[in-house]
Amino acid sequence: MYSTMPRTRVNYRIDDRVLKALEDLAGKGKTNQFVEGVLITFLQNTKKLPSDFEPLTETRGGKRVKGEGNLKKKSIGDDGEPIER
Repeated sequence: MYSTMPRTRVNYRIDDRVLKALEDLAGKGKTNQFVEGVLITFLQNTKKLPSDFEPLTETRGGKRVKGEGNLKKKSIGDDGEPIER
């Protein structure tokens, strides 16, 4: 089960070369998720987090449920029948 706790924004000073390597591994726009995953695995292995720990769900969008947002809008014609667009 996922927690509904918000994420906390923090700032760390990290070598630019390390950041570039992380971006290359994670893919464009996915560095935060990648780093969070690496840290979770590390903390689970060092017993600082339980082995069943799950990351928070993304609250700013992310993947859509299949079919969500892909529905065609229907209008009603003069005869009262739906018209697909």
